Amino acid sequence: DALWEAHEQLASALEELPEEDRAAAQETSRLYFFVAGHGIMPGEGEAALLDATARRPQYQPNVELQSYVARIGRNGAFAEVCAFADCCRSADLLTTAGQLFITPPLRGGGPVTTLLGLATSAGDLAFEEIKDSEDANQRRGFFSKVLLQGLQGNAADAHGLVTTSSLRTYATPIVADLTKDKPMPQKAELYSAVDMVFGPHR
Repeated sequence: DALWEAHEQLASALEELPEEDRAAAQETSRLYFFVAGHGIMPGEGEAALLDATARRPQYQPNVELQSYVARIGRNGAFAEVCAFADCCRSADLLTTAGQLFITPPLRGGGPVTTLLGLATSAGDLAFEEIKDSEDANQRRGFFSKVLLQGLQGNAADAHGLVTTSSLRTYATPIVADLTKDKPMPQKAELYSAVDMVFGPHR
């Protein structure tokens, strides 16, 4: 699993820091990951990214993203975990949410804040912009493009900060407008109990 391998590499890098530096680094650490591809909303869960080999009727293997983020959070290696997913959330009640084994940390971590950003609302599709002149491998979903623009500064609030709430305020109406002519307009969703700050002001 590429996601977990990347997580393990970063967590190992934190562990290898000198003892006097490790606590400070962990307190300010943030793990970002972004996924895109085919997805569904399984019987138990919010959104599951399908493996390239997943086939009907039960779409295995898959990664249920809400539980994945929660389990990384409980692992405690990072102070903050931010996940963004540009994939469909078509309801498939017969599919079981995929679970991944999370390696226990070598030592307990402190409080962990998590964020989950999803391209569309429960049960709906996610779309990508298709241009005849564009290489199919270079296509990006509407949510992906708006998300990047927002994180690069377009979503800054009155204080010049990009936060969870300002990113939500920026992305939701733009994604909906860009997909208004699709079978169902997308409603991007961002879930976080804390208003995180992104970028150099973090």
